[in-house]
Amino acid sequence: MDRQFIMSEISTGGFMGFETAVSLSRNERTKAWTVYFRCEDQEARGTLRDTARAAADFVEIFQSHGVPIWAFCQALASEDDEALVQLGREIDAALKQVRGNDAADADRP
Repeated sequence: MDRQFIMSEISTGGFMGFETAVSLSRNERTKAWTVYFRCEDQEARGTLRDTARAAADFVEIFQSHGVPIWAFCQALASEDDEALVQLGREIDAALKQVRGNDAADADRP
């Protein structure tokens, strides 16, 4: 899967306080996802990327970059690609397993 824009959010991590675009791509051979975080500020340009092999990896990745994972799951749920919708469900389930049902919803607006 080619790199696909998913959402844009304010980061409290690597690009603290700046609008950060989040994109995904997938290696068809290894099935690993690459998550791209790109700062959209003119003065502080930069791109960071991480690799996720399982849904639980996304939880750690998003925490380290300070981007709300619940917003990412919502954005995936609204995609036309069924693989992305399923990924969003898997990440949400992993988030609830890691944090517990109540804690997983605590940072949602």
